[in-house]
Amino acid sequence: MNNLGKKIVVIGATGLIGRSLIPFLVNSGYRVIALSRSIQKARAIFNDEIDVEYWNGLDSLALIPILNDAYAVINLAGESIAVRWTKKIKERLYNSRIDTTISIVDAINSCTNPPKVLIQASAIGYYSYNSDIQCYETSAKGGGFLSNLVSEWENAAKKVNSNCRLVLIRTGIVLSSNGGFLEKLINPTRFYLGGWFGDGLQKISWIHIDDYVNAVKFLIEEEKCTGPFNMVSPKPVTLKHFAKGVGNTLKRPVWLPIPKFVLRLFLGKMADEVIFSNQNVIPQKLLSMGYVYNHHELKEALDDLLKQK
Repeated sequence: MNNLGKKIVVIGATGLIGRSLIPFLVNSGYRVIALSRSIQKARAIFNDEIDVEYWNGLDSLALIPILNDAYAVINLAGESIAVRWTKKIKERLYNSRIDTTISIVDAINSCTNPPKVLIQASAIGYYSYNSDIQCYETSAKGGGFLSNLVSEWENAAKKVNSNCRLVLIRTGIVLSSNGGFLEKLINPTRFYLGGWFGDGLQKISWIHIDDYVNAVKFLIEEEKCTGPFNMVSPKPVTLKHFAKGVGNTLKRPVWLPIPKFVLRLFLGKMADEVIFSNQNVIPQKLLSMGYVYNHHELKEALDDLLKQK
């Protein structure tokens, strides 16, 4: 496919995923515009390789001329859920996802030449946070705050007009050498304090950042791809297996389980729905559409990422 000059607008560009996705899209021949509340921060990250424009996250009228004539819009906006869920934080999590998505959809629906596709961030938190049953894109919504939040997030995106194809990317744990979940395990493990949370038997559904950005490009370009897609590796592992894998790669022992009550004391309900979540999620639709993973196995993925460190 000839991508030269096709405009892609990325919202929420300065997060872990955006920092890898944008250079990848640029190298693939796309013209990328990053929207940010902090132009200075975005320009510091991306230098002069892309256009950066200010958007406050709510003004749909200001967004219309930016999104008009775009080939794709990628909405990655949303504050981190990895904090204690106070009432105020829950409001911020909601506003940064649902309100922002509503504004984006309103802008797309007002375009004279709307984007061909909206790639809308979502999360595997949509599914039950404590189940051994494999979850596919057709699996039922779970219960709890996070599942309800993700469901409302997706429902806001579903109001986009039918002339704009909608893809919901239900993201698992993204492994990167530049931050995120893996980064939080590396330093304790290097200093012989590596471990896991609870009994460590909870399944985690992970994906290498290279597969993530490749899969996003695949979903943009494959016009038959619509609806939810689980953005995870085909091979979930237990948290203990993951932690020991990091230790083996760094040549350090991993031995320190952190009791559940400690994290519940500091993090409340978030600990149960995120840190102790047991989610065995399979990327059935990506596989059925023909996406080929570069990193199936955790060991190979860790070797690749930690080598970069």
